Amino acid sequence: MSRKPKILLILVLFTSIIMADCLLPGDINEDGLVSVMDIVTYICAIQPLPGGMDHNCQDYNADCFDANNDEQIDVLDIVAIVNIILGEE
Repeated sequence: MSRKPKILLILVLFTSIIMADCLLPGDINEDGLVSVMDIVTYICAIQPLPGGMDHNCQDYNADCFDANNDEQIDVLDIVAIVNIILGEE
């Protein structure tokens, strides 16, 4: 019996689990839309405050912060979110 189909199935399931962490890059508040509220939530979550992050922010999915998929969380992600909102992605 060949093991290839089992390995392929495991790889597909593993990849699906990883990709499920963020269904829509830039949709930080996970409301199904990329909007200005995602930018507000992004800034609220990363704003350094005495004692750490502001945990009074709206719920957010940190996996969606990397809106431009460059594996870095920075101001370019906010630019990418604005471009998505403006339809320039």
